[in-house]
Amino acid sequence: MFRTTLPAVLLFAAAVASADEVSDRQKAAAGENLKKAELKGYSVVESETLILASPLPEARAKAVAGALEKTAKLARKGLQFADAEVPWKGKLTVYHVPDRKAYGNFLRLVAGERSESGYFVGIRGDEPAAATGAEVAAKATDAELVAELGPVIGAAYFQAKAGPASPVPAWARNGYGRAASLRADSPTSKRMTTYKAAAKAAVLGKTRGPAMLMEVWANDRPDAELVATAFFDYLAFGSDKASQEKFGRFVNNLRPDENGDSPEVAKVIETAGWKAPELEYAWRQWALKGMAVK
Repeated sequence: MFRTTLPAVLLFAAAVASADEVSDRQKAAAGENLKKAELKGYSVVESETLILASPLPEARAKAVAGALEKTAKLARKGLQFADAEVPWKGKLTVYHVPDRKAYGNFLRLVAGERSESGYFVGIRGDEPAAATGAEVAAKATDAELVAELGPVIGAAYFQAKAGPASPVPAWARNGYGRAASLRADSPTSKRMTTYKAAAKAAVLGKTRGPAMLMEVWANDRPDAELVATAFFDYLAFGSDKASQEKFGRFVNNLRPDENGDSPEVAKVIETAGWKAPELEYAWRQWALKGMAVK
C-alpha cells in the first residue's frame, strides 16, 4: 500500500495554499490594473498556469485560457525548460485589450510603455504579465482568439529563458512566440497550412530571392515577421536534436555582456555552435521538404 507521511502531506498542502494565495493576489492585481486603465466589463479568470484578463464573458474566457495552456506547454518545451524550472513567480497574467486606443492607454497607465501597439512582456517582480491589443472580429471563434493570444505567451517564455531583465530583440522574442503558437495548433488546421505555404515561399524565394540568414534580424523585408517566425519554427521545432541544443545556447547568448552591450546576432549564432552557411542551408532544406516537426 502506498503511504504518505503526515509531514509530507502537510508540506504539500502548505505549498498548494501558498500557490493559491499568490494567484489570488495576482488576480486581484489584474482587476486593479483594469480599473487603472478604465477598462470596464472585463473578466479575470485563471487556468493551470495563466490568468486571462479580457472582455470575454467569464465562461468563454475560461475556455480560451484553458486552450492557451497548450501554447504555454509547447513554448516551455521548445525552449527546453527543465521540469522544475520556474519562468516567473506564480502565473502569467495575459491582458487582451482589443481596441487600439484602449490598448495604448493600458500600456501607458499600467505598463509604463509609450508604444500603442505590439506585444508587451514584463515578467519581473510579483506580477508577471504579457499584453496584446490584437483586434478580432466580433464573431471570432475560440480558436481564432487562441491564435491571436498565443504568440504573446510564447514571447513571454522566450523572455524568461533569455533572462527577465534582458533587452531581448523584439524580432526574436515575437518570432518565437508566433512559432510556438502555430505549432500548438492542429497540424491540419487552415491556419497552419496557410502559414506553411507562405513561409515556404518566403524562405525559398518564390516571390523574391531566397531568404538569407542575415535578413532574419535585419527586419527590412515586407515579410520580415513571417521569415523570423519560420526561422524560430525551424530552430525550436523542426531541427535535429543537436541543433535544438544549440538553440538553447543561442537564446542564452542573446543576453547583453557585462557592459550592457547586446551581442551581434551573427556572433551569437557562431558561439551557439553553428556555421552560418550550413544553418542557412539546413533551414532552406527543411522548408523545401515540408517544414515537419522533429
